[in-house]
Amino acid sequence: MAWLGAPPSIIASRIAGTWPALAGTLGIAVLLLGLAAACCAPASGAAHRLLLAALALLFILRGLLVLPYWAGLHGLRTPIGRFVLLGDSFAAGSLVVLAIGLLLAGGLGASRPGRLISSPANP
Repeated sequence: MAWLGAPPSIIASRIAGTWPALAGTLGIAVLLLGLAAACCAPASGAAHRLLLAALALLFILRGLLVLPYWAGLHGLRTPIGRFVLLGDSFAAGSLVVLAIGLLLAGGLGASRPGRLISSPANP
């Protein structure tokens, strides 16, 4: 978990065998399964497209955290505490998440209802 950049509190939870590490892992798995299910169905409704757009934005923003990491900033302060950018695979994981977000956004953009144009039938 440390290799993947998990926060120190989650690593300590895993070592102690307490529930936060398990709950976090299961939560992420459920969210990713939900995203996969949402991507399998055609995004024809406005609410469905909005959900996918919000997820794409979230993935893109998370993926862009690789930029401060590459700039050498390995500790960021947030209003609710300290978010630490650690782990040997942080950059690779960020690039994967960024790619997922960009592909999802690209798919949404390419499938906009106004862009699906059919040619009129020839008489």
